[in-house]
Amino acid sequence: MSAAVKLDSPSSSELLRQFGERLACVRRARGLTAQRFSRELGISRTTLGAAERGEPAVTMGTYMRILAQLGMAADVALLAAQTENSASIVRRHQRFAHEVERGQRHPQTLFALPAELVARAELEFPENAFGEPQPW
Repeated sequence: MSAAVKLDSPSSSELLRQFGERLACVRRARGLTAQRFSRELGISRTTLGAAERGEPAVTMGTYMRILAQLGMAADVALLAAQTENSASIVRRHQRFAHEVERGQRHPQTLFALPAELVARAELEFPENAFGEPQPW
């Protein structure tokens, strides 16, 4: 069994929990059982459960395998890539946010990004990009 891992802030723990929850939601939305999905990934059902709970002891490699299997690895590429035109990405994010608010776009569609965008992406968020500060 792996050693216990503690994050340094409650907000980091909450973000990781939400991330795991989103992975589980996407898996379920695609009609995949945890047993079948873990078998396809080559990981134990226990490890998948830990990842879907957002436990920090799950390795980044395991999270990457899950993201890749769900077709969501491009999300991580956004974090790792650089671009000269980050303002266009901010405008795109704002447009997507408005479309979600108006019911014109489902939030899960935000995972699908064109490869050319991902290849040159750099994330820069406005101060309030994630809404109002949370109490944690």
